[in-house]
Amino acid sequence: MTKIKLKIILFVILMVFGTQVQAEKNVLCIQKFLTKTVFNPGPSDGAWGKKTETAINQLMSQANNFESQNIKKSDAEKICKTLSGSQGSKLHEIGQFKRFPIAITEDIGEIKSLTDFDFTNITISTNVTYKRCAFDIIHSEGWRRAKGKVGIKNGTLVFKNHEWYAGLASSGREHLLNEEANLKLTNTGVHGILPHVSYVAEGEVDKPVQYITLGKNYIKATKPSYFEEGVEGSNNYTDRYGSTYTFQLSFCS
Repeated sequence: MTKIKLKIILFVILMVFGTQVQAEKNVLCIQKFLTKTVFNPGPSDGAWGKKTETAINQLMSQANNFESQNIKKSDAEKICKTLSGSQGSKLHEIGQFKRFPIAITEDIGEIKSLTDFDFTNITISTNVTYKRCAFDIIHSEGWRRAKGKVGIKNGTLVFKNHEWYAGLASSGREHLLNEEANLKLTNTGVHGILPHVSYVAEGEVDKPVQYITLGKNYIKATKPSYFEEGVEGSNNYTDRYGSTYTFQLSFCS
């Protein structure tokens, strides 16, 4: 073998060996980085294996909004530079917790409040404002379920002090009308959603709050009124137990 051929062979061996050493350094760089995260790369030995490949793909996928990654051993140098560069601290932070994407398989729509009401095709009396009116909720047999004060601001009913006459169910229910009622005035009475409390006597089981829709059964007052049309009259409704009630406004000022 000539000296030239020998030198060529030695050069090739050194080149291959040097490339292999560098490749192992790049893999080791990735493994050492991953050991500081929750993504386990296996032993930090510079050998590219399934664990290392899975771990770096999971980390980079999480960092890219769970976009699928396909990082191979041939990408080790590029990835090592990324981990060692300006993005390294952010990737280290991302890697402290393992997160999982949620796949939405169907559109469940917007979750609606129990008092959401579609006023789109209803003409609200937006010019009507009273600081205080009296209101009553009266059973068809004549006894009162609730009474109190309510304001009307640009057609929207704003409930104030009131009380329920619902036996054991009365206590702790005063907030319902203040916080949940969604009622507006029109020239044909009150429209919207009204929380309703059923009567509970001693020994009976408490009944859940009902959310009643008003606006279908308005009976206009027969006597002349000085108030805006729709303020006085009977806004009737029937609860789920078959009892009929009247929601009524009066004495507005």
